[in-house]
Amino acid sequence: MNDKSNDEAKKQIIVLIISLGLSIFFGFIPNWTGVEFSVADQALLSISLFISFLLLDILWITAAYSSKENREHSSWLLRNAGDHILANLRSNFINIVKDAYSPKDLYVLYFLEEFEHLAERVRGAAEKQELRVVSSHLFVSENLLDTTSYGEKNLVIRYVWLLSLGERLFDDYPWRRYFEQIVTMAKQGSIKSIKVIFIVEDFSVIENPRLKLFLDFFKTNKGLECHLLKADDFRNLSSQNGISQHYVDFGIYGSRLMFRTEQYEPETTGLFTKDSILIRTYTTFFDILWNTMAITRKNPSQATTPVSLDELFRFDLEQPI
Repeated sequence: MNDKSNDEAKKQIIVLIISLGLSIFFGFIPNWTGVEFSVADQALLSISLFISFLLLDILWITAAYSSKENREHSSWLLRNAGDHILANLRSNFINIVKDAYSPKDLYVLYFLEEFEHLAERVRGAAEKQELRVVSSHLFVSENLLDTTSYGEKNLVIRYVWLLSLGERLFDDYPWRRYFEQIVTMAKQGSIKSIKVIFIVEDFSVIENPRLKLFLDFFKTNKGLECHLLKADDFRNLSSQNGISQHYVDFGIYGSRLMFRTEQYEPETTGLFTKDSILIRTYTTFFDILWNTMAITRKNPSQATTPVSLDELFRFDLEQPI
């Protein structure tokens, strides 16, 4: 904190010196042009310019301070909400302990274990910037999109998506809802683009009616792009580039958040991370795959008639697997 304050003080001193220098410089320019100015006029001009620079500096400081205050207030609101929940937990747990039948009371031991699990997860999120979630939490789409889009311009979402002939594209409501939201945001321009690399066993699967319509959807809707990559090639390239084989696939949400899927069965589980180095590593790997036509194949769809989201969802639900 002290280093930050020192840096700000140095910046202000530099700004003042530059302001003073510019004021004197511009104040005496009239003499060089041959225009007659008295010393008093020159001094008045220099002082006026210096005051103008000071006012601009004050406006800049005020705006920066206001922005800092807003951030600190938002942070306080979040901390206060957490403190309120923790205070209620503490109060209720005290009552549970008071009503305990023995030092090994079932209720007491159960919640102590729950607290330990929660503390471990919070510590992991704080220290490792990681959050492991299960399917019921994966697609809380409003929170996920707010986390990724807040304060980030030209947001690009990158997905590696495994496609299988024996499955529906959208097998549950939360996933359909999330996909609908990001597609809508891409059309509106809130998301710059959504890039998807579909992992397939063989390129011949694109003749499947369900997958063919999906490719047509990407072809005919704004902000959506997709390429195709064989599963064997994806596994080999992942191994060669140091991408962990522990994860089935991944999604990169701009430059600040990434999700890696650990498993789909019996339930979908995975790991969110905010680790900037890890996110850059995966982003670079994705972009290499995306931009190398010797590895991936561009969307082969030649469709010109737009495919609506409703049409895609209905076909996916009604078409036999």
